[in-house]
Amino acid sequence: MTGAPCETYVSLLHLKNKDAESIFNSIVTDLQMKSIDLSKTRFVSFDDAAVFSGIHNGVAARFRAAFNIAILFIYCRAHSLQLAVISAAEDSPDISRSLSALKSLVNFINRSSVRLSLFENIQDIFRNQHIKLIQPGDTRWLTNSLAIRSLLQSYQSLLITLESIYNENNEDSAEALGLYNMLSNEETAFILHALRPILDTLATLSKSIQIKAADFKQLQDFLTSTLLRLEQLKDYSSNDYVAIIETIQKLSLTSTTTRISRSSISNLELNVSEVFSTKVLPFIENVINNIQARVEHGTLNLLNCFMIFDMENLNDNKDYGDEEIRTIQHHYASDIDESIMYEWKTFQVPVSPPAAQLSKKKKNIINNKSNDLP
Repeated sequence: MTGAPCETYVSLLHLKNKDAESIFNSIVTDLQMKSIDLSKTRFVSFDDAAVFSGIHNGVAARFRAAFNIAILFIYCRAHSLQLAVISAAEDSPDISRSLSALKSLVNFINRSSVRLSLFENIQDIFRNQHIKLIQPGDTRWLTNSLAIRSLLQSYQSLLITLESIYNENNEDSAEALGLYNMLSNEETAFILHALRPILDTLATLSKSIQIKAADFKQLQDFLTSTLLRLEQLKDYSSNDYVAIIETIQKLSLTSTTTRISRSSISNLELNVSEVFSTKVLPFIENVINNIQARVEHGTLNLLNCFMIFDMENLNDNKDYGDEEIRTIQHHYASDIDESIMYEWKTFQVPVSPPAAQLSKKKKNIINNKSNDLP
């Protein structure tokens, strides 16, 4: 026994019903039939769907109520982040419509080899790299960011592609015209461009929290930096939106035959400012609120306390780990009494110095090997 956690396949269950009670009963029945003592459960792990994460009646809550109130619920934080974005979009009708229009556009181009070939030929005319349009998805964590990127990188080519299809006067013309009008609409164009820095920020967080080597302290740092970046994006005067307005002005200049006057540019900025304050800003605030609501900082702090048992972290500090042990004891008060502090001190005495020496020895070996390199 090394004390290291191990993962074991137990069984695969076919469920007739998908409500929390049915799922909970099926899991418990199966594990009890295998003589697994569920009173010793300390963690349960599911995705962050409501049926599992519901505070009162979710599957995790049922495990706590039935076996141990101290059971921690560990969920997929990448999935939780995606749910936070989806929920924020659902509460922002214009954002939701823009993302829906993006899906329709990608489907329209990609479902026809003829239309796709035309799109690629037009990209060649502009001497652009062939951009593959990506379909945004509700469950694939990074597709929203990638979909927006692929759209914006080929925006002008898409406008001309849709215009060409419309001018052919065939069965696809009406749909092409509708998509062209959507894409050339300044309000929609601004929303789609404004989504890029928001979704890129969330994609960076999603990638960061999926790093196997990351600990819970790093996760908190990732979350903090993400929230700070989102707060920055609430400032309409930031360079992000200055660049977006310039981009949209260039799109307008190249997609129309009439020259745009200074007054029309001023009107664009005025309209965009209103779109930002009434549509983009509320979406950002919803995303921030949803992320904060879905992150249990208390749970992260508790889980991070277990890092003191990592031999690489041991040191000669006489107070090392004391605060973490108290936090663990407080959470598991029904299992661990205050004598754990004495046991911790006893554990530290023989282990810490060798651990520190071993760490120092490792560093010396690494340094010596580095010095031997040509």
